[in-house]
Amino acid sequence: MGLRELGGKLLKGDFANLFGKDKANNLIHPNDIAELLSSLPFETCFKTFSSLPPNNQLLVFPYLEAQLQRKIIFALPRARASELLNKLSTDDRLSFYSSLSGRDVTAFVDYLDEKSKASTYTLLDY
Repeated sequence: MGLRELGGKLLKGDFANLFGKDKANNLIHPNDIAELLSSLPFETCFKTFSSLPPNNQLLVFPYLEAQLQRKIIFALPRARASELLNKLSTDDRLSFYSSLSGRDVTAFVDYLDEKSKASTYTLLDY
C-alpha cells in the first residue's frame, strides 16, 4: 500500500487491516503511519491519531517526531495521555521524556503511575 492509499484510508477513518498486511502482502509498519501523520496539519493529524484504536496509538506514538509527540500529549484528554504514557515501553518513555524541557518533564511526569514515575526519574537521573 502506497502512502497515498494509506493516507486516504486514514483520513476516511478506515483502520481495517491498517497494521496488518496490504493487498500485496506487505506489512504496514507503524513508522509509515507516523510519517504520514507528520505530513498533515496538526489538527488533521491529531484527529486521525485520536481516531486510531488505543493499541494502535501505542504502536505509532514512538515513531512520531518529538515535537509532535509533545503536542499530541498536550491535546489529548489527561486520562488518555496518562494511559498512553504509562503503556509505553521504558525505552520509548525515556525517549519521550528526554526530548522535553525540564518544565514539560515536571508537568508530564505527573501523568505517570507511581511505578512508571519512579523508573522514569531514575532513568532521567532526577
